[in-house]
Amino acid sequence: MTDAPHVSLLAPGIHLVRVPMPGGALAFSNAYLIEDALGALHVVDPGSPGTSRATLLPALARLGRRPEDIASIVVTHLHPDHAGAADELRSESGAVVLLHERERDALRTLAAGLPVPDLERWGVPADRRAELLALSVAPGAPVVAAPDVTVADGDVLDIPGRSIQVVATPGHTPGHLCLHDADARLVVTGDHVLEGVEIDEVHDVERHPPQRHRHQRRADAG
Repeated sequence: MTDAPHVSLLAPGIHLVRVPMPGGALAFSNAYLIEDALGALHVVDPGSPGTSRATLLPALARLGRRPEDIASIVVTHLHPDHAGAADELRSESGAVVLLHERERDALRTLAAGLPVPDLERWGVPADRRAELLALSVAPGAPVVAAPDVTVADGDVLDIPGRSIQVVATPGHTPGHLCLHDADARLVVTGDHVLEGVEIDEVHDVERHPPQRHRHQRRADAG
């Protein structure tokens, strides 16, 4: 028997859902269900592939809601533990998927194959270069299909009765975004702030060498 999903209230009309993560490295990722003034729901970071039916739909049922109540699905970044269930949830609900415009561009790049890297300059051993080159130029399977709507820094999400602003936070991925709800005193940080986890912050490896840093503080929600 599947355990009931963990659902908690963060602020009036904003619910946190813990979505199990496969692989065992981390126990769960955080998804958010946001109610608007017209009775619709908006989902942020639906989680890993295959978790929509297993976790999010039961979470909706606990709140007395149905998939058809979902108006939009916002993805903070393209990694599978945040974006992987977006397509299946879109199919279940008919909701639109929103993504930062730079993540949309990254999807196009992955579909076409990454530019050939200068592995000799990077110091990669000669016996490993062929393997890495094959991976770099092969088109990648998209984490999510093309978004229905793209957003940029400073945009306010179309969520009636709320003012939730997009804050561009490149680093974890080029188009990573956070969401700031000033009225609720809440910031959804995606993977921009991770307690006790090291992140390589790389914007352009040709012009800026990787910077390794550790986040020490905890955001309101992440």
